[in-house]
Amino acid sequence: MTISFSDHHPSMIDIAQKFGLMEKGVNGIKITPKILNDFQHRKLAFDWVHMGTTACKAGDIATIIRETIWFLPPRSGHAGNWADIAAGCAGAVDYNKILCADEKLAYPLIYDLNMTENDDLTEGDTIYLPGSYVKNGQRLLLPLYCWQGGNFVRADRRYSYLSPFVLIEYDHELMPLLSFHRQSYNHLREYHFKSQAAVIIRAKDLFQNILLALIKQAINNREPEHFLQLIFDRIVDVSGITRRIHWHVSQGTYWAGDVSFSSPTELVMAATLPWLAADNPWFLIKQPDFFSRPMLLCSLPLISLMLAVCNTHLTKTNEQVDGFFNLHAHWGAIGMAGYPPRKHGYFANKVRYARPIYQTVIQDFPEIRPVFFLLIPSAIYLLWPHQHYPNDYELVTSLLKETHDQTMPYLNKPNILGDKIDKITSDWLEKNIKTISPYFIRRFQVQRSVFNAIELPKTGRSIKPEYFDQLSLSQLSMFGSRYSITTSILSNLLT
Repeated sequence: MTISFSDHHPSMIDIAQKFGLMEKGVNGIKITPKILNDFQHRKLAFDWVHMGTTACKAGDIATIIRETIWFLPPRSGHAGNWADIAAGCAGAVDYNKILCADEKLAYPLIYDLNMTENDDLTEGDTIYLPGSYVKNGQRLLLPLYCWQGGNFVRADRRYSYLSPFVLIEYDHELMPLLSFHRQSYNHLREYHFKSQAAVIIRAKDLFQNILLALIKQAINNREPEHFLQLIFDRIVDVSGITRRIHWHVSQGTYWAGDVSFSSPTELVMAATLPWLAADNPWFLIKQPDFFSRPMLLCSLPLISLMLAVCNTHLTKTNEQVDGFFNLHAHWGAIGMAGYPPRKHGYFANKVRYARPIYQTVIQDFPEIRPVFFLLIPSAIYLLWPHQHYPNDYELVTSLLKETHDQTMPYLNKPNILGDKIDKITSDWLEKNIKTISPYFIRRFQVQRSVFNAIELPKTGRSIKPEYFDQLSLSQLSMFGSRYSITTSILSNLLT
């Protein structure tokens, strides 16, 4: 298969080759000649790889991104509290500062449709805590207001609410919750925040045409309710309360639970409104009646597709990049990317739902290229010790050195590699549990948050340990697997 491109533009083939996706490695070649051929002839709309399963070295990933000036993967953080992240004292989400500010390997592409956390932290976004103000390790509950009964009233914090439909009282006036947090981002200039809502609203015509195509496909599907569920999985009203839905189609009427929609156009508008509210939060205060009808929330696979189609991985979204497929790289947090092989994250679990969505879009939109999704695990940077704890640096370096010395011959044998890293890590933890800092250990606890119930360093940064760059992403991901298994044991030892 002969592939040739213009010398004047960057090439997706070039970047795929740099990442080693076209060479034989762990679990075989990622982008085979057949995949390329199917991409070129549009027989295949979507494929992907979790870089945490590959032998690509952490240092090589960093070098590729730095040297490819037109390519910068997003780090999809959430609306909420970033002050302690920027200060370098956010515990389990310190990787945001490492990636977006210190190493400049990503930029924060903020998901604006998250939920405020409830009182007992059992619902909503308990990581970024958008319903609170967190700074210097202190948490202040914000006074939340939602639209109910024709007025904005104090919200019951026993429940969670969709952030674009929440106001707060600030200086004796009401202002949108999202605007409050965005103001705080203005002081963090080196992060170059971007909003997912802004990306989608800027491409609103394309977004709505894609929705129409997907709804048409659902109508013609043998199981229209199942296909609609792949597109829209929740419903929200102007009060900010969301709920899961099950679809039923009858005589041209689309039922989302007990809410009816009379046409595909009405469905599309219902799915656009939450993004409009997130893009321009003040609109809710000026015209709350505009959002009076129940609205639809897009599924995560559909949002991921839009972020790829809108070229959020390019430094200029209109950059001319040669190739018959689009290689979209994305730094996923623990929830999205996990730490394989034991935990792959929700993206892997939803791939089977993503494929029919991509296939419909590629079939109906010739201007959109097939997508190869490159998921890179952010969790590997939890291994960077904080400079406030110099002893951690020595201990982690010893762990990585032993791993490098003993496991490099097994890179192409993931089962053996995993067993050996498990043994090395378990022995290391048993030996060093009383000398490693609680700050480092608690980065790996199940309940992650920008708010940490331990004494924190006021400011600082995480430091790259020796041997980190020389280890593969699969090796580094396996540390997270072992840490997650021993979290409960460690927590008991530390209390």
